[in-house]
Amino acid sequence: MARPIYEKDTDKEAEQRVAKIVGETWGVTVHKLPMRYKLDWILEEGDKIVGVAEFKKRDITRTQYAEIMLSLDKVLAGLWLAGSLHTDFHFIVEFKDGLYFTPLADVGTVRWHGRSKDKRDWQDVEPCCMIPNEEFIPITDSSWSRPDGK
Repeated sequence: MARPIYEKDTDKEAEQRVAKIVGETWGVTVHKLPMRYKLDWILEEGDKIVGVAEFKKRDITRTQYAEIMLSLDKVLAGLWLAGSLHTDFHFIVEFKDGLYFTPLADVGTVRWHGRSKDKRDWQDVEPCCMIPNEEFIPITDSSWSRPDGK
């Protein structure tokens, strides 16, 4: 039995709004990936893929917790796809206090973690990559450099 999809209309709206900001700010076209890729976006400049990205909206400030978690499954999918395409994997997060990203090159620290207060099902707790909040960079015109250094 397939796991239910918990994404709400407000999640989709935030994703579309932020995709537009990322595209305009970084000068790329943001393409929504099909669900089978397990990730949100491909970033393209002209006809060249220049990045892979996962987006999350978090209802916390960036520094509210020392680490921000992302499912190990998502990180592995991002690293695999970015590596296969010879590009970078970016984790983009909209916090209450701004829009940030961090490039991920490996899984880093992994812990058994996830939703504990308002679990939707037993799969809400899983191996998660714990990313230190100080690794997040504000999204601005000059914040992102492509793998080719341009």
